[in-house]
Amino acid sequence: MEEIKRYDTEIIEKSRKKIRNGDIFVVKLKDHNLYFYGKVIDVKAQYSHITEAMLIYIYKTPTNKIIIPQDMNISDVMSALLIEQSGWRVGHFKNICNIPIKEEEKNVDYGFKSTAHGGWIDKEQVEKYSHNHKITYLDDGRVIASAYVNAYNEILDHKPKILNDYGLSLYKSISWEISKYLHSNPDIKRKYGLE
Repeated sequence: MEEIKRYDTEIIEKSRKKIRNGDIFVVKLKDHNLYFYGKVIDVKAQYSHITEAMLIYIYKTPTNKIIIPQDMNISDVMSALLIEQSGWRVGHFKNICNIPIKEEEKNVDYGFKSTAHGGWIDKEQVEKYSHNHKITYLDDGRVIASAYVNAYNEILDHKPKILNDYGLSLYKSISWEISKYLHSNPDIKRKYGLE
């Protein structure tokens, strides 16, 4: 398996301003003049007892300079993450505008794989769980069912199109999502001179 090259982000501007639903922010790839965009979807997402968890979307289309968008296209969503506010505090995220959340953005087919709503199952139970759980077969014969949940830890009834692991991410998680996207899209890397 080919190793994924990691593209880190760099500090743009530190901020302690309150984060709001609809905030559009940028991250800049370190040593490259390339910006990726994100949007805060819900500042009241839930992860365990953590009070500052929020749901964000990261978008696929980068730019060579910061452009204030008029809208964010849901077909351009690369990834969904549950994240805390350190990205703004340390300066890796910079808010550039606010675009109110639309109903269609609330209905993006995202989810998170959660082992907290699954666990060990018998092989006879696979069919029962397979429609809304990720089934993992271990070499020793055991089977694990991991549920798909939303940003409020509610079990989904299907496997979502945009999927991540359930957990609270740090700001560095965005650079990993971007790195995976660029690895899978070498034409974007070529277009922006990242090779």
